[in-house]
Amino acid sequence: MARTAVVLVLALAVLVATASEASALSCPNVPVTERLDEVDGAFIGVLVSERKVDDGYLYRFDVKTALKGADGIGSAIDLRAPSRLVSRSDELLAGFDDVEVGVMFTTDRAMPETESCLLSPPLDLISAFDEPRGNAIKVVIGVIILIGVLLFATVRLKRKQRQQELQAPEA
Repeated sequence: MARTAVVLVLALAVLVATASEASALSCPNVPVTERLDEVDGAFIGVLVSERKVDDGYLYRFDVKTALKGADGIGSAIDLRAPSRLVSRSDELLAGFDDVEVGVMFTTDRAMPETESCLLSPPLDLISAFDEPRGNAIKVVIGVIILIGVLLFATVRLKRKQRQQELQAPEA
């Protein structure tokens, strides 16, 4: 009985260890904005095909929105990856039809290249790419409000001084 329990525990430990190694995606904890600065291109797209090649995998994406490096991105793009692409939840990317994904890539070699750590949710990639707008307008409106408050305070102060001069007895 004890021998069976030991064998079961060891088998379970081996199973857990091999399963976690096979699907573990360990990416550095770098914000999307910093990753976007380091890559040559980025887009929002849908995976169309996956093909095994000699030195990795070849992926074809339909590009929905080109964000960075838009000159070199058409309506479709082929990207090479050294290993199979998986999402952050460790699911294989292939087979998820019509699911948009944010893809960043480099062009160090002849063919653009990506990896699982350069994938992100589309909204994260778009928000990192878009600059905050309206800051200049907010500053101008703030200055106008400040000037209005100062003018109002100055007018009230002068009225109060005039009233005090009129009410004060002359000696």
